[in-house]
Amino acid sequence: MLNYIHDSDPNIIAEKLLDWYDQNARILPWREPPYSTQIPDPYKVWLSEIMLQQTQVVTVIDYFLKFIKRWPTVSDLANAKEDEIMHAWAGLGYYSRARNLHKCAKEVVTKYQGVFPKDEMSLQALPGIGPYTSAAVASIAFNQRANVIDGNIERVMARFLRFESFLPKAKKELLLEIEPFIHSSRPGDYAQALMDLGATICTVKNPNCAHCPLSFTCAAFKNDAIQYYPRKKKREKTPHKFGYLYLIQNDQREIGIEKRAANEMLGGLYGFPTSDWRVGEFSHSGKYGEMIENLEIIETNHKIIHVFTNFKLTLIVVKGKKK
Repeated sequence: MLNYIHDSDPNIIAEKLLDWYDQNARILPWREPPYSTQIPDPYKVWLSEIMLQQTQVVTVIDYFLKFIKRWPTVSDLANAKEDEIMHAWAGLGYYSRARNLHKCAKEVVTKYQGVFPKDEMSLQALPGIGPYTSAAVASIAFNQRANVIDGNIERVMARFLRFESFLPKAKKELLLEIEPFIHSSRPGDYAQALMDLGATICTVKNPNCAHCPLSFTCAAFKNDAIQYYPRKKKREKTPHKFGYLYLIQNDQREIGIEKRAANEMLGGLYGFPTSDWRVGEFSHSGKYGEMIENLEIIETNHKIIHVFTNFKLTLIVVKGKKK
């Protein structure tokens, strides 16, 4: 059911947006500027979109440039060792993205001879590619009419339409409403224009509506209600987990580390062993629980606190050596 029937011609809206984009497009290393004669590189588009998940553009740029320099093609990435990719990815977080990046590159090479498929369904069948990424690659790299919606687009269009349902739960509903506005001949530029508008003008706080190309027909702006959209329910309190981190020395004063299993948090990375992370209590439970009984404890007075996206973690450092 539509929340709001917009009174403007979608074609006019798209043209106004593209006129603005042609003058104000961000310069990004994975992007071809408006009306460029160069065809976008699907490898660069895909790599950037994977990196940009849950990560800001300013952080991604350096990582992207390093990856492209080291692995300039999808075949180069497919032939790399997973440990090399994980090391290069270190600091970007959400490390399952890096593992899926490698798996996807291998499949593109073996199944598609190093050429990314153009349609959304085939793209979604590849490891690590969901509805958003498939739409973004199809639209930006292949100029397919795909319905792209990231956080910036969600915010812009929720305000533009004065979308009343709560997001992100109602994202499918919003997708139906914004579909008519997609530009038929420049869908990739249209999607990137919305991304740039959200990143530079229609920002979360203090949007610059005076310089927005769509303010003349934005429903939230016309009703002085920008601050109320997109509508989101209050987040539940972030869980707090606790555990122990073990710094264990042997007689040669070497420190023990482990490679975390792929299905674990921070999977595939090397680090110090820890106990299980449990909500509300410290416990030595886990695969290293019995080890504490065979240690000569040297120190336990240091804490590490880290905030992940979905929970807060406090670890007590247990420094010791084998008896």
